[in-house]
Amino acid sequence: MILMGLIYAGVFISLISEAYVDFGDGNYLYIARRLNEGVVLYRDILSPQPPIHVTVGAILLRVGEWLGSPLYTVRIFTMALHLFTMWIVARIARKLFGSELAGVCAAALYLLVPIGFWWTLGFQSEPFEMAFLLTSTLLFLDFSPKKMIAAGVLAACGPLCNMTALPFLIFNGLFLAYYRRWALLIRYGIPLVVIWGLVALGFEWKTGAFFQNVFFNQVGTFPPLGVDYYIDKIASNLFKVFRFEGAWIVWGIAGLFLLPRHDCLPWRAYASWLVVAGLLSIFFVAKGGTVEYIFTLGEPILCVTAGGLWGALFQRPGRGEGEAEGGVVTFAAMKGSPLWPASLMRRGALGIIVFLGAAHFLGGISYGQAFIRAAMGEHNIYIPTYGLNLIRQTLAGKQFEMSHGAVQGVKETITHYTQPGDPILAHPFF
Repeated sequence: MILMGLIYAGVFISLISEAYVDFGDGNYLYIARRLNEGVVLYRDILSPQPPIHVTVGAILLRVGEWLGSPLYTVRIFTMALHLFTMWIVARIARKLFGSELAGVCAAALYLLVPIGFWWTLGFQSEPFEMAFLLTSTLLFLDFSPKKMIAAGVLAACGPLCNMTALPFLIFNGLFLAYYRRWALLIRYGIPLVVIWGLVALGFEWKTGAFFQNVFFNQVGTFPPLGVDYYIDKIASNLFKVFRFEGAWIVWGIAGLFLLPRHDCLPWRAYASWLVVAGLLSIFFVAKGGTVEYIFTLGEPILCVTAGGLWGALFQRPGRGEGEAEGGVVTFAAMKGSPLWPASLMRRGALGIIVFLGAAHFLGGISYGQAFIRAAMGEHNIYIPTYGLNLIRQTLAGKQFEMSHGAVQGVKETITHYTQPGDPILAHPFF
């Protein structure tokens, strides 16, 4: 995992420049900079997100000014945040599957997931949100009184980064209620509600515009364009996500069937819920201004269960972390876990699933469709972007709003035609 992290860091650092990564990235950094200039969030400047994201941005820009490079400081922080999330994904996979190998595979898959590979390059709110939610989930899985309090504290930070965290937290409460873990529900719910409530009410009291910004200008932005609009938008983005990350979806669902059972802890049921919730995150595209990037909320848990699938495929016979009677290798050393015999048939089944997903990621299906259309006499065939190609485009800078050179040109234009302090009508990034 350290080696994978170093490789990712090297690739990430090679991509750092003054390129305009994404509109949201530029918008949030602009808001953060204005906070350092003394404006009051929500009262003096619009912000569609809760305060943690842009407040951290303001701190990073201040530190960056001291270091001599505010933008590069932000970029290094986003890299570190992504690597921290990778580590948490690995920890969750190791806990659920009882296998170090599953954790390593989950970490590798998380670093390669196409949409996340692109989206986490910028200063976005979703990576912040997922870092808090996943760390909370790691503690939640112990179902212990002390750790549940800490899980509630961290969970409260999720919707203070992005309100898309709220449905996940509501279900956590319903999950504990369904299993009648009332004491744990109280320990989880009280810090969550108190912390979020105090922050929200404090900003509303100070600015009079917190709920207007965070709820009505963001969560409640559903264009009144009719049912057909929402159906078309969800379907088109769902198809796009499957083109990019169909392999992760297939691997993640398949990995659910390898989750060990536990007599005392409802891990299997909870992990299954998380996978379903992750898949359903695509429905957030119904909101105005939201597209396929929102599926980054579902990527981590799919990487967790997909890591179990890959780990089972490469687990060496006789080298598992626990063994059942008769020498049959278990995938996890815990009472009641399903046995995983290292039979040729079962490994072959896993190999087929992994191979089909890999073929999809490498563009096999896209090229196959193009070949069939060409054989039928079609001309000017377009091969749609697929997973590996999205990563290639990201590495080449083609996913950015504006390249480093183009940004330099805009900066030169601004310098030539304006004086310091002049108002400039431009994208917030500038």
